[in-house]
Amino acid sequence: MLDSYEAERRPIAAGVLALSNTRLQQVLERNDVATRRDASITQLAIHYRGSSLVRDDRDETALLRAGDRAPDATKLTTVEGERRLFELTRGGRFTLLSFGPAPAIGASASDLRTLHVVVQPAGPDDIADPAGHLAHAYGATERTLVLIRPDGYIALISDAGDASAVSDHLAAFR
Repeated sequence: MLDSYEAERRPIAAGVLALSNTRLQQVLERNDVATRRDASITQLAIHYRGSSLVRDDRDETALLRAGDRAPDATKLTTVEGERRLFELTRGGRFTLLSFGPAPAIGASASDLRTLHVVVQPAGPDDIADPAGHLAHAYGATERTLVLIRPDGYIALISDAGDASAVSDHLAAFR
C-alpha cells in the first residue's frame, strides 16, 4: 500500500497547493476577504474515487463509493457496550464490515478485522446497529461488504457480497 502512496496523494497534494495559492491570492488582492473553514480547507472532501487502489460494484449514482472517506456511525452495540465505528476500526489494519453472512476470506486476510453487523452481538467481532445509522451511512443491503483501509478510506464495496473480490484486493497489497 505504501508503494501506491504517490499515485494517490500527488494529485491531492497538487490540489491542496492550488487551493492554498488561490486563497492566498484572494487575501492579497482584497484585504476584506473573510476566509472560512469549509470542506476544501479541512480536506474532508478528499476522495480517491477512480484510483487503481479502490474497487466497487456500485454504479456512478451511489452516494458512497470506494475511495471515499469511511463514514462514522455512533451507537453501535458490541458485547463490550456502545461504540462508534471509528473506535472499532482503529489499529492500522484493514477492517471488513459484513452486513450479511460471514464471508470466507482467504489466507491473505491475516491483517484483517471483520466486523459482522448482526441483530444481537454474541462475539467480540459482532456489532449491532439498532438505529440503522451504519446501514444508512453505507447504503448497505443484507449482502454488502465494505473494506476500510488503515487510513480510514474505503478500499472496496461489494453490494453483491463478493468475498473473492475482498480476498483478491487484499492479496494485491501483500
